[in-house]
Amino acid sequence: EKNKMMKVISRWMIRKMRDKLNVTLEDFRNQEERIHTMHEKLVKANQKCDAATDQLRQELQRTAIREEHYIQQGDDAAKLTAENRLLLGRVEEMSASVEEHKAELERLQKENATLHAKTQIMEERKELLKKIREREAQALQLLDQAK
Repeated sequence: EKNKMMKVISRWMIRKMRDKLNVTLEDFRNQEERIHTMHEKLVKANQKCDAATDQLRQELQRTAIREEHYIQQGDDAAKLTAENRLLLGRVEEMSASVEEHKAELERLQKENATLHAKTQIMEERKELLKKIREREAQALQLLDQAK
């Protein structure tokens, strides 16, 4: 009887152990599946992270390039502003020079008009003198003929 009881208890224990083993094996398989699923999710998450990192790196490069362009544009604008100031200074100098030349030209035109008028008067005097000499010559001739 004791032997029978031992057999029954042994079988019962073996069954229990087998059930526990099956439960443990099932848990182990489930855990492996979960680990495998988690590994796949981790790989996908790492890929997304790498893609996001690449996008961020590209955006940072674009931003750096844009910033460099803005800096270059600022430098160019500063150079153009300085050049514009120089050109404005030259324009002012040239404007003053033009005004001086206009005044000089006006003075020379007046002087030219005065000299032209004097020349005309001198030519009229010359013509008048020529006519007077011709008349004197004619008068002398008439006097010579009358003698």
